[in-house]
Amino acid sequence: MPAILTTEDYDPWLDPGVTDPACVADCLKPFDARLMKKYPISTQVNCVENDDQECAREVQIASNAPNIVLSATLSSAVRAAGFC
Repeated sequence: MPAILTTEDYDPWLDPGVTDPACVADCLKPFDARLMKKYPISTQVNCVENDDQECAREVQIASNAPNIVLSATLSSAVRAAGFC
């Protein structure tokens, strides 16, 4: 399961000077699901070669479009990648 961080947790989580895991343990608390947004995205996310903001862009679902997957993300900050 990936870690979902708040903006306040970015700096301590990414600080290369932090060597004690206990210092960032609070960053790993469960994220409030009510703050997440779920929306359809393109299957472009299924290929690891696609690594840009388009992977997380919301798309419209056509009634006959089986190639759409749902993504639960924290706004548009989460970029997704998959396998080809």
